[in-house]
Amino acid sequence: MHQRILIRKAIKDLLVAGGTDAGGRVFTGRVDPLFRSDLPAILIYSTEESVEREDIEEVGLRKRTAQVVVKGAVRASAGAEIGFDDQLDALAEQIEAVMDANPLLNQTAETVWFDETEFSLSGESEDLLGVVSLTYSISYRG
Repeated sequence: MHQRILIRKAIKDLLVAGGTDAGGRVFTGRVDPLFRSDLPAILIYSTEESVEREDIEEVGLRKRTAQVVVKGAVRASAGAEIGFDDQLDALAEQIEAVMDANPLLNQTAETVWFDETEFSLSGESEDLLGVVSLTYSISYRG
């Protein structure tokens, strides 16, 4: 099994166990649409990877750095007691706390760096979806 798969699985397992607002609705590589009953949810994706050129005369494990995005999604609705941005901030804080408490992702990574946070809102009327995307650079050998 490729190390990226193990890393995404470790993140999923840690977030499920971490007791975020998403509960067990944490998915790796999900392509199906999210429905109201699926929210809040967390989605985990690899987006790109770089490989360091170390000693090219020696064949072996390469040092790689994968970009992994952890997306938190909530339903945004007019008149809600808590605004979608507050829900997204709370979910982002929960994700960060779980990731910070497990710096080597159950020994699947050498380093984990938190790079950035992005927010977005999509959809219309009663089907508004608020998303927070947390990007991590995760290095490993593989």
